[in-house]
Amino acid sequence: MNRNSTIAFIFCAILVITGVILFVAGRDMKVLKDAFSGNVTTTTLEYQGDVLRNDTDSIGFQRAVTDEELAELVSRYSFDETFYPYFGMLTAEQKKAYYLVYDCALNAGKSILLGDVVDLDKQDAMTVVSAVYNDHPELFWMESGVTYSYHSHNDSVSSLILKYNNLVYDLDNAREAFESQADSILNEAETKGDALHKEAFIHDRICELCTYDVNATNHQSAYSCLIEGRSVCSGYARSFQYLMQRMGVPAYYVIGTDAKNMSHAWVIVRFGSDFYNVDVTWDDDMSDQLNMDVHAFFNVSDEAMSSTHVRTENSVNLPACRDDSLSYDKVIGDTVTIDQLSFR
Repeated sequence: MNRNSTIAFIFCAILVITGVILFVAGRDMKVLKDAFSGNVTTTTLEYQGDVLRNDTDSIGFQRAVTDEELAELVSRYSFDETFYPYFGMLTAEQKKAYYLVYDCALNAGKSILLGDVVDLDKQDAMTVVSAVYNDHPELFWMESGVTYSYHSHNDSVSSLILKYNNLVYDLDNAREAFESQADSILNEAETKGDALHKEAFIHDRICELCTYDVNATNHQSAYSCLIEGRSVCSGYARSFQYLMQRMGVPAYYVIGTDAKNMSHAWVIVRFGSDFYNVDVTWDDDMSDQLNMDVHAFFNVSDEAMSSTHVRTENSVNLPACRDDSLSYDKVIGDTVTIDQLSFR
């Protein structure tokens, strides 16, 4: 082979090798592009996201959850439907995902690769994440949204990427402050007599600690109310829900609308076999407006609040509140009642 032939051969070989490299790289990039866009073509290279609490904040691809790991979570956690009603509303398949989402959120993991363990569609994904969010106010760093990847040929979800507020970046200290405040409130509540007087103390303590502020940071969380002192209705409701749960009283987070058809949140509590509405936010607001302590929305019936509070989403499936025999004016002391208030 002469010199010119040798050069030509080497040049052709380089072109062939370059073409193979580009083909392989292009194929791998297609897999990665599909994984990030949601048009999933593989279950082995699905984007898993970063675990925010790792020192390195690493990003990588991880394996799917196994049946054995799911079974271990089911045995580790117990979700009594008396205390976790949104869990009770789920299908069997959705409940599997609930365990995975709860464990991921509890440990501040960002995402879950479902594999073949759980079969969810896109609506299921939102339903499950909302159920965990609504049942667990103690997960104050968790937000209600979710990003998911799904298989384009059948819309089945392959991964869930959870969302958190900025408290997740210093979670150990945030948890310590939150639990310390909750312990302090509950310890003082224990000195107030029966369960209803303890409930009233918790209601009033939240009103003392918190000011309504739509511009507050982390304002959808119980932390914003109990620690930062500025929140919106979600923060008021979730802090009350959490403290009542800690006291052993079932307390359910309610999503709905108010008299102006704006989004609103409050709580349902259970005493014995009966259920009662409590809206700490409105009581605090009315107290500020009237310059006196107001407990108009303390343990009241659905009928009493029907002109101002309407349940929406899965909250319509929570138990009806038909009784008002434990309202503040009937068991604790004098207060302004709902029928004495006027709403525009």
